[in-house]
Formats: sequence, structure tokens, C-alpha cells
Amino acid sequence: ATRALEIDSDLAGGHLQYATVALYLDWEWERSEENFRRAISLNPNYAQAYAFFTWYLIAMGRTEEAQHSIQRALQLDPLAKFAYLTASDVYYWSGQYDRAIAKLQEALDLSRDNPLALSRLGWSYVQKGMFAEAIDHMERAVALLPQNPELSWMLGHAYGVAGKTSEARKILDDLHRLAEERYVLPYGFAIIHVGLGEHDEALEWLEKAYEE
Repeated sequence: ATRALEIDSDLAGGHLQYATVALYLDWEWERSEENFRRAISLNPNYAQAYAFFTWYLIAMGRTEEAQHSIQRALQLDPLAKFAYLTASDVYYWSGQYDRAIAKLQEALDLSRDNPLALSRLGWSYVQKGMFAEAIDHMERAVALLPQNPELSWMLGHAYGVAGKTSEARKILDDLHRLAEERYVLPYGFAIIHVGLGEHDEALEWLEKAYEE
């Protein structure tokens, strides 16, 4: 991203990528916002920039601004599947689960077998205590994208809170085996332990995730 901006400092995509790295990897909040805004100012019709900036605003707890940002992204590109997912995240993280579900239904109208939308839909159902619906959607997501451990640990959490302890532990064991072959985020183990009500274990994994 730095090299791209050295070649062309007015490259909107370069500023977007730089802002994303600053947000997710370096936690440089001011630099991230500066570059998101620069990308948008250089290309006011850049739907992806508004969608990515939305995640920055979610992380900063600026929910109202996040809603405006993702609405702008959807206005610019009404068929952008990722924007519907991000919109659902805005509502999910602000506790507006029904609105999150509505956005995910719109995403599924565009693509019926979108595993990320199905999994997020299940996650919202978990928060509403609708465990049967949650598990149904999450199982479909895992079946569509079995190589994605994030979908598996979300399903493991749902199993745990629904009282399906053996199913949750099986996923936990599978993730431990997978971690011997490739990197698995410690956060995923924490999520399943939370679902099982094992808070001490969850905190240990969250500490590990933070350190990493």
C-alpha cells in the first residue's frame, strides 16, 4: 500500500488498503480514519471504501455514523453482497437483532447459499434465544464452507448455549486437531467455551488472542 501511494498519492484504493492495515493490524486509529476519509474524498462513489470505513466506525463505537456509512455504500452498489453483511454487523453489534436479520435476509435474496450470511443469521438468532433456527442456519453454512473454522466455532457456540454439549465439544476437539496442522484463532476456542458456560477457559483463550 505504501509503495502504491508513493507511485500515486491520489490512488483511492491505496489509501483504502493502508487504512485497513492500520485498523486491523497496527491499531493506529487516527491514521486509519485519515486514510479512509482520504479514499472517500478521492472517489466519493467508492462503495467498498464506505463499507470498510463502516467497520472502523463499529470498532470505535460510533454506531450512528456507521449506519450512515453503510447506507451510503448500499446506495452506491445495491447488489454488493458484502455491504449487506456489513450492514447486518452494524445492527448486530448495536443490539438491533431484528434489523440485522432483515439485512441478512436481503443478502440471501441476492444469494440463497451465502454461507457468511447464513452463519451471521444464525448468530443473530442465538441472541434472540431462537436456538433451533440458529443451529439450522449455522449447520447449512458449515456444510457449504466446511474449511472455514470461523463458521465451525460459531456453530460450536450455538450448540453450547442450546445445551447440545456433546456436539459443542466435538467441534472444540476438531478445532484442536486442526490447530496442530494450521493456525486457528484463539478467539474461536474462547467463543465455544463461552457457549458451554466455561468462562475461566474462555478468558484464558481471550488473553492468548489478545497477546497474539
